Amino acid sequence: MNVVADAVVRHLAGVVLADVVPARVREVAEMTDDEFWALLLADRRTARTTRRLRRDPGAWRIAEPGDNSGDGPGERSAATTGFPFTMSRLYLDLPLVNGRPVDIHHPALTGLPRMPWACSVVPDRDIETS
Repeated sequence: MNVVADAVVRHLAGVVLADVVPARVREVAEMTDDEFWALLLADRRTARTTRRLRRDPGAWRIAEPGDNSGDGPGERSAATTGFPFTMSRLYLDLPLVNGRPVDIHHPALTGLPRMPWACSVVPDRDIETS
């Protein structure tokens, strides 16, 4: 799963769809990827962030709860200022051992995050977002 792209695009879609009439929601839902990107680029509220995500997806980072970077005087923490993202389950096929799936609690899988997992996606470089 690409957390950065998912979180930023969900935010952008929410901005564009916030004031859309119900008939237009269906039209947006049926857009191709290219049509949707064009919609995001054409909207003054989302154009800058859309361009930044497409040009430099590495200019973002994941801030987990408790990430206090940016906590200078008068600043909010990175974990609360970004675009929120939550994952409630893992979408994976477990590896097979002797033809049977490994139990999700197998020691080899201990590095996986506990569900639900929440974070915020924040700009890592000097970029402006909308």
